[in-house]
Amino acid sequence: MKIIKIISVVILSLFFTLSILPYLVPLSNTNDLRTQPFNNSNYQSVNEIYLHFRLFEPQNRVPNGKILMVHGMGGSTFSFEKNAQVIADKGFIVVLVDLPGFGYSQRLEDFNHSQENRSDLLWNLIEQIDSGLSDQVKPLKWNLAGHSMGGGTVAAMAAAEPNKTKSLILIDAALYETNQKFFLIKYPPVVRWIQVALEKIFLSRDFIEDFLTSAYGRSPTVEEVSGYLEPLEILGTARSIKGLLETSKNMEFAKIENIKPRTLIIWGENDQWVPVDEAYRISDMLEFSKLMIVESAGHCPMETHSEIFNTFLITWLSDMN
Repeated sequence: MKIIKIISVVILSLFFTLSILPYLVPLSNTNDLRTQPFNNSNYQSVNEIYLHFRLFEPQNRVPNGKILMVHGMGGSTFSFEKNAQVIADKGFIVVLVDLPGFGYSQRLEDFNHSQENRSDLLWNLIEQIDSGLSDQVKPLKWNLAGHSMGGGTVAAMAAAEPNKTKSLILIDAALYETNQKFFLIKYPPVVRWIQVALEKIFLSRDFIEDFLTSAYGRSPTVEEVSGYLEPLEILGTARSIKGLLETSKNMEFAKIENIKPRTLIIWGENDQWVPVDEAYRISDMLEFSKLMIVESAGHCPMETHSEIFNTFLITWLSDMN
């Protein structure tokens, strides 16, 4: 009995120590991020959170279409750096947006990251952007493109507002809940440990280089590592992971099946994060869809195989008009 009592005391002591310890490690708080990271950076307050977005417009011609592009996990507007201007030069207004907690958008510790909440947020952003466009362009419907996690966001947008959606573009999209959340996430000290580990260990150049090597299927350049790392180093990034861990949720399967707008599915043949089998599954499920496989590409074909990706996307957008 004495041994059992000693073991119990040791376990309880360890439990309380591990529960208290992460709160002794300070985490950075967000400052006002509304700087000008790019020459076309804009900020808009939407639903009491400010979003960073970049607006690309065609030069010397009336736009013949509009497209919103949404990044994936760990990404930002930088994820479409090799695509946006090329698409705009073909006559389209292009909007790149940073989701809350990513890029240069505001970090809130308790933001609701469900795809349906993001959908509402971005439709409100689009409404405000439309209000500043010409009367000729304002009525045009939006093409919605999303990569990985962002694919779930734009799918939710298309499901919520099919009459405002010209087409849906899913890029190596993560649409399905792959597993249940780890039950310990409900215990606050566990979340705090994750925040501490993220800020003190994982948000480093070596980690981002490994992250991108896995996603790209090749070694990233110095510029690519910097493009991803710099926004993640912003104060408050680790704090914002709390809301992501606790509230992130994709749409219900039945709602995905009922998506009505025509859909282009672009997928990297060698994607190790969201395997190409998912592309065929989505294509079979959506009645009005077209599937394009990018040979030899990994999870980020818009970056690693940008010329092929841009050709696929521009052809699709032109066919929509």
